[in-house]
Amino acid sequence: MRPLEIEIIREIRDATAATGQAVLDAAWQSVVDADQFYGIELGEFPARIAETAMWMMNHIMNNRLSLDFGQTFVRIPLEKSPYIVHGDALKTDWSGLLPPGDCSFVLGNPPFVGMKYQTADQRAQVRGIAALGKGGGTLDYVAAWFIKEGEYLNLD
Repeated sequence: MRPLEIEIIREIRDATAATGQAVLDAAWQSVVDADQFYGIELGEFPARIAETAMWMMNHIMNNRLSLDFGQTFVRIPLEKSPYIVHGDALKTDWSGLLPPGDCSFVLGNPPFVGMKYQTADQRAQVRGIAALGKGGGTLDYVAAWFIKEGEYLNLD
């Protein structure tokens, strides 16, 4: 998101310069920050790595913004954090993490596990979320994630 934001700021700066208007303050224009990202991660260690990676990328993009626009732009001390919950996305109430009305995009990397390779718990999750009853069906494990996402976004 930050590279896209920097490109937009650059376009605004160039358009402003072409009209002879005031100089753009790139730091003021940068609004994408780590606290705008929410996530659910099954593993505790990967959840903490995700938070750290968000802070590191934020710092790298702050340096890029500073270099591209000739202004020092830092967000230290780190006052904002991403919201990464340690838990199973299929068992977590997504609305408790972020109300659907406040969500602009849903991105994910859910596991793809064919029916024959699912654990008994995974098959039970798919049956429950897809409302398949005891018969089960042959849905891939990832189907449960997409159903849950659709329900979260009220697209059912």
